Parts: sequence; structure tokens; C-alpha cells
Amino acid sequence: MATSNSKRERVVLGPGLPVRILILAPLSALYRLIQWLVRYLDDALALKVVYVLIWPFLLLLRSQRTINLRRIFTPLGKTRDQCNEMGRRYVWHHARLILEATRLSQMTPDQVRQRVIFEGEENLTEALKKRRGALLVGNHVGNWLFTVAFLSAQGYKVSAVAYEIPITSIEKHMKSLWRRYNLSITNVGGGAPAAALRAFKKNEVFVALTDVSLRPIHGKWFRLGAAAMNVDTGPAKLAFLTDTPILHLSNHREPDSRFVISVSPELERESIGNDPSTLTQLWLEELHRELLVWPDQWWLMTLIPLRHPTSVQLSSTAIASHPSAPQVSRHEQTTT
Repeated sequence: MATSNSKRERVVLGPGLPVRILILAPLSALYRLIQWLVRYLDDALALKVVYVLIWPFLLLLRSQRTINLRRIFTPLGKTRDQCNEMGRRYVWHHARLILEATRLSQMTPDQVRQRVIFEGEENLTEALKKRRGALLVGNHVGNWLFTVAFLSAQGYKVSAVAYEIPITSIEKHMKSLWRRYNLSITNVGGGAPAAALRAFKKNEVFVALTDVSLRPIHGKWFRLGAAAMNVDTGPAKLAFLTDTPILHLSNHREPDSRFVISVSPELERESIGNDPSTLTQLWLEELHRELLVWPDQWWLMTLIPLRHPTSVQLSSTAIASHPSAPQVSRHEQTTT
């Protein structure tokens, strides 16, 4: 018998018929139109076309995006105009994500590799030498589709977990990309922990993006700079199931449209104890550092609600106060 929690979870992951007809079906048709149009256009013109087509939809979500930007950056001294400019750049980033997803359907592995600057591959190589696989933990910054496609193009066997997208044309396109790049993707609720353990046993790579809670009823509130964010601790719990090396994975787009994909050295387990909440908070600190550099490249800036820390019950292991002078760990770029 299904529990009340499972029923609530199905509501989150399975939109009802009115939503499918009034919202998701038009979005599915729009994505098919974009896929058809961009095949006949060069990148510069295609980007403008995609921007025009998606702008009305993202305009409807502008309020949440604006609130999130201000909750993160106003305490850091950013003005309203600067936050609005980040929001405008975000819309262009979203258009690029859609165009790049479409282009991936025609790109060869060599073309994918040419678009990427790969930093820290020696860290991944060293981790795999232990023959226990590798857990790569990242966020939806840059373009995660390019990340997994590139790793596959480099010769790594890659598995990941993903949410089954309720927009039919997008989900169909995603599955075609999984097949094209030989990716093993498990949907949320489809046995992701078991899939990860199988990958580790075969000394393969498992990618987990930890900045979204696809199961909000299982999530906890953690610090994200001066804001609070609901995150599922499932990936952190997975990290403690084995002694598989844990490495941080980052991705961002450069002005020349190339991606910089970085793999950090293996995390020292002794520094995090055995508490999934502590590890989750550390991952969100890394996300915050990335947002200080590429705020417009965080795909979820529009799609999730951030809260003020005093308005929610924070996890007991969340950082008590926002650092007064946060530092960017590996990069020296500015947000504006």
C-alpha cells in the first residue's frame, strides 16, 4: 500500500492532466519547433531565434528569479540594477543551453572535445586507479549535458541520475542523447543508488548533481550564502555507502563559447565525518562559490525558491552565519 509520502511525491513528479494540456503540451510543441528551426540556421542567428521564442516563458518566471538573485547578492553589496543585469544574462544563458542541447544531437565526439578545456583529469585518473569507481559531484552551473557528453567522448563510462522530464519532446530528445553518447541514465525513483553501486563495482564514473531536490518531502534546508535552499541529502547518503573516491565536478562557459570542465582532487573523508548533512552543506558552499563567479549560468536560478534562513528550519549542521568575505576557490573572475 502506498504511503501518504509516496502519494505526495508522485504529485511532485507527475503533473496532472490540466497542467499537461495547458502548460506542458505547448512547451513540448515549442521545443519541437526550436529543434526544427535551428537545423537551418548558423549559431549566431539560431541563438537569437531561441531567445525570442523562450523569452515570454522566462518572463513569466522573472519574479522568482529576481527574488533569488537578490537573496544571494544583495547582502554582498550588489545593487538592484546589477541583479537585474544578471537576470538578463541568465535568459541568454538559457537560450544557449537549449541551442547546445540541440546541437549535441549532431556533434561527433571529436567536435565535443574541441569545445572543452579539461582541467584536473589527473585527479580523476588517480581516483580510478584505486579500482573503486569515482563519484563526481557537481551542480547545474554551465551545461551539465556537455559535461557528461564530454566525459563519454573522452572514453569514460558514465552513469548518472536524472529527473524524467514531463515535457514529451524534451524527454524524448534527452533519451536520444543518452543513446548517442552511450550514457547510462537512471531516473529518480528508478533505483539510482543501485545503479551507482553497479558503476562503482565496475570502476566507472557516476555523476550526481546535488543542487536540486527532486524529492522535496525528503529534503532539508541548508545555507546557500545568505539564503537557504531545500536539498535532498540522498547523494550524500550514497557517498557514505562505499569508500568510492568523491571528487567535485564543475562546468562553466567561457566568452568564446568553450566550456571549462574541472575535476577537483579527491575529498578527504576524514574531514567530513559520516554525517550526510555535513557533506551536503559542504557541497552547497562550493555551489555558492561558483555562483559568485557565474550567477547567470546557474540553470536553477529561475526554477527553485530560495528562502531567508530565518524563515525555515535549517539543518542542524548548516553553517550558522554567512561568511563575511567569501572567496572563490579556483577562479578570480567577478560577477559583474
